[in-house]
Amino acid sequence: TDLNSFYAFRQVFQLKHNGVAFRLIPESSQVENALRVMEEVGITDDGFSGVPVFQSRSLILRSENKSYRPAFFRKEDLENSLLRAAKEQNQINPAYKRGNIQVAVLEEVLKGMKESSTPNWDDVVFIPPGFDISTDPTRR
Repeated sequence: TDLNSFYAFRQVFQLKHNGVAFRLIPESSQVENALRVMEEVGITDDGFSGVPVFQSRSLILRSENKSYRPAFFRKEDLENSLLRAAKEQNQINPAYKRGNIQVAVLEEVLKGMKESSTPNWDDVVFIPPGFDISTDPTRR
């Protein structure tokens, strides 16, 4: 619910103000997934610097007349959400389209959000690992 989201955001905000520092360490399996996604679009690299986050142009969340672009910490969570959305809309799973899944570096996304004076980043929401998002509002 929106109230639960509010409290979750409030807790994160309080952590920041209470001086609690934390560090995100990427799962090795997700780094491997990131490298595979990059390879699929023709980018070859020996490593991935940072925490990978996965997005798709085909997955948009809507709430109260606003659209949001979810960024997942696990590629499998994104693929499951794409599959569920495709089933609900009776479409072919968009995860199978080449280049539909993109990977970015969390630290670069956060830097862009912090430094941008434009609303380009206002619609990005981070989805915690294992969190089940539903495109069907009746399932909430």
